[in-house]
Formats: sequence, C-alpha cells, structure tokens
Amino acid sequence: MLVLTRKKDERIRILMDREALEALLAETSEKQPAEIGVTIVKIRANTVRVGVEAHKKIRVVRSEIPPVENQRHAASNDSGDISAGG
Repeated sequence: MLVLTRKKDERIRILMDREALEALLAETSEKQPAEIGVTIVKIRANTVRVGVEAHKKIRVVRSEIPPVENQRHAASNDSGDISAGG
C-alpha cells in the first residue's frame, strides 16, 4: 500500500498507459476485476493520509510528480534514479 499525505486541494493521480492497461486486462477477468482500493489512514487538522492499493502496473503518484513522458526524458538526461512515486 502506498500512503501519501495530502493537504487541502492537493491531488493524487492514478496513471496507466495503453500497454499497461492491455496487460492488466489480460490478467483479470469479469469474475475478478482489477481494483483500486483507497483507505483514509489518518485525518489531522489540515492534512489527510491516504493509502492506495492498486495493481503493480497502475502508477499512483502525487500530483506534483511530472507525467511519465517527462520522467523518461529526464532519465535520459540524468544519471540519477527517478522515483516512480508509487
């Protein structure tokens, strides 16, 4: 489970490219659909901790993480590791 802390108006993005979607659909069936679980872990005065459970092919990231294309481009220009965020 990925747990993120979000403040008011901050977002969580759930990303999946076509290749990942097709692979996920091939692995699941009508009897056992793909599922994304969201759990509110903790609520504080101005923040909430949200837990997200999803198939490994589904990327769950903070909204401030750049889109996949930008990360791939950055990876080709940088020798450091790029965090997938999820």
